[in-house]
Amino acid sequence: MRSGRLNTPVTFERKAGGKDQYGHPTDDWQPVPGLVDIWANVKPITGRERWASQHVTNTATLAVTIRYRDDITPDMRIAFGNMRLEIVGPPINVDNRNRELVITCEEDSN
Repeated sequence: MRSGRLNTPVTFERKAGGKDQYGHPTDDWQPVPGLVDIWANVKPITGRERWASQHVTNTATLAVTIRYRDDITPDMRIAFGNMRLEIVGPPINVDNRNRELVITCEEDSN
Protein backbone atom coordinates (compact mmCIF):
# COMPACT_ATOMS: atom_id res chain seq x y z
CA MET A 1 0.00 0.00 0.00
CA ARG A 2 1.32 3.41 -0.92
CA SER A 3 1.39 5.72 2.07
CA GLY A 4 0.50 8.76 -0.06
CA ARG A 5 -3.03 7.43 -0.43
CA LEU A 6 -3.51 7.63 3.35
CA ASN A 7 -4.00 11.37 3.61
CA THR A 8 -6.72 11.86 6.23
CA PRO A 9 -6.52 11.31 9.99
CA VAL A 10 -9.54 9.48 11.44
CA THR A 11 -10.42 8.43 14.98
CA PHE A 12 -12.24 5.25 15.93
CA GLU A 13 -14.84 5.60 18.69
CA ARG A 14 -16.80 3.12 20.81
CA LYS A 15 -19.90 3.62 22.98
CA ALA A 16 -18.88 4.45 26.53
CA GLY A 17 -21.79 2.57 28.13
CA GLY A 18 -22.56 5.25 30.71
CA LYS A 19 -25.85 6.16 32.34
CA ASP A 20 -27.47 9.53 32.91
CA GLN A 21 -28.69 10.84 36.28
CA TYR A 22 -31.93 8.85 35.92
CA GLY A 23 -30.20 5.55 35.15
CA HIS A 24 -30.98 5.57 31.43
CA PRO A 25 -28.21 4.49 29.04
CA THR A 26 -26.48 7.34 27.23
CA ASP A 27 -25.20 7.54 23.67
CA ASP A 28 -21.77 8.84 24.64
CA TRP A 29 -18.95 7.81 22.31
CA GLN A 30 -15.31 7.81 23.41
CA PRO A 31 -12.13 7.55 21.30
CA VAL A 32 -10.60 4.07 21.42
CA PRO A 33 -7.09 4.25 22.92
CA GLY A 34 -4.51 3.51 20.24
CA LEU A 35 -6.98 4.27 17.44
CA VAL A 36 -6.75 8.07 17.41
CA ASP A 37 -5.44 9.91 14.34
CA ILE A 38 -5.06 6.79 12.21
CA TRP A 39 -4.13 7.73 8.63
CA ALA A 40 -6.80 6.72 6.15
CA ASN A 41 -8.15 7.23 2.66
CA VAL A 42 -11.85 8.17 2.76
CA LYS A 43 -13.73 7.80 -0.54
CA PRO A 44 -17.44 8.16 -1.26
CA ILE A 45 -18.99 5.09 -2.89
CA THR A 46 -22.67 5.98 -3.27
CA GLY A 47 -25.25 8.46 -2.11
CA ARG A 48 -29.00 8.15 -2.01
CA GLU A 49 -32.06 10.04 -0.98
CA ARG A 50 -35.18 8.39 0.40
CA TRP A 51 -38.48 9.35 1.92
CA ALA A 52 -38.84 8.07 5.48
CA SER A 53 -40.92 9.15 8.46
CA GLN A 54 -42.44 12.09 6.62
CA HIS A 55 -39.11 13.63 5.56
CA VAL A 56 -36.27 13.12 3.12
CA THR A 57 -33.19 11.29 4.42
CA ASN A 58 -29.83 11.50 2.65
CA THR A 59 -27.39 8.62 3.12
CA ALA A 60 -23.80 8.52 1.90
CA THR A 61 -21.81 5.28 1.77
CA LEU A 62 -18.05 5.65 2.10
CA ALA A 63 -15.04 3.33 1.94
CA VAL A 64 -12.37 4.01 4.55
CA THR A 65 -9.01 2.36 3.80
CA ILE A 66 -6.37 2.02 6.53
CA ARG A 67 -3.28 -0.08 7.12
CA TYR A 68 -4.11 -3.59 8.36
CA ARG A 69 -5.04 -3.93 12.03
CA ASP A 70 -6.84 -6.73 13.82
CA ASP A 71 -8.54 -4.56 16.46
CA ILE A 72 -11.24 -2.88 14.34
CA THR A 73 -14.79 -4.14 15.03
CA PRO A 74 -18.22 -3.26 13.60
CA ASP A 75 -19.41 -1.89 16.97
CA MET A 76 -17.14 1.13 16.47
CA ARG A 77 -17.70 4.27 14.46
CA ILE A 78 -15.26 6.58 12.71
CA ALA A 79 -14.91 10.29 13.44
CA PHE A 80 -13.79 12.10 10.30
CA GLY A 81 -13.74 15.89 10.46
CA ASN A 82 -17.21 16.88 11.67
CA MET A 83 -18.74 13.64 10.32
CA ARG A 84 -19.49 10.46 12.25
CA LEU A 85 -19.44 7.32 10.12
CA GLU A 86 -21.24 4.16 11.22
CA ILE A 87 -19.37 0.96 10.33
CA VAL A 88 -21.92 -1.19 8.48
CA GLY A 89 -20.04 -4.47 8.14
CA PRO A 90 -16.87 -6.28 9.07
CA PRO A 91 -13.61 -4.75 7.84
CA ILE A 92 -12.33 -6.35 4.61
CA ASN A 93 -8.74 -7.63 4.62
CA VAL A 94 -7.86 -6.91 0.98
CA ASP A 95 -6.57 -10.07 -0.73
CA ASN A 96 -5.99 -11.61 2.76
CA ARG A 97 -2.48 -10.13 2.69
CA ASN A 98 -2.68 -8.25 6.02
CA ARG A 99 -1.64 -4.99 4.37
CA GLU A 100 -4.81 -2.94 4.24
CA LEU A 101 -8.38 -2.92 5.52
CA VAL A 102 -11.36 -1.46 3.71
CA ILE A 103 -14.18 -0.45 6.04
CA THR A 104 -17.61 0.30 4.60
CA CYS A 105 -19.40 3.08 6.45
CA GLU A 106 -22.58 5.14 6.22
CA GLU A 107 -23.13 8.76 7.12
CA ASP A 108 -26.68 10.04 7.54
CA SER A 109 -27.60 13.68 7.17
CA ASN A 110 -31.16 14.28 8.30
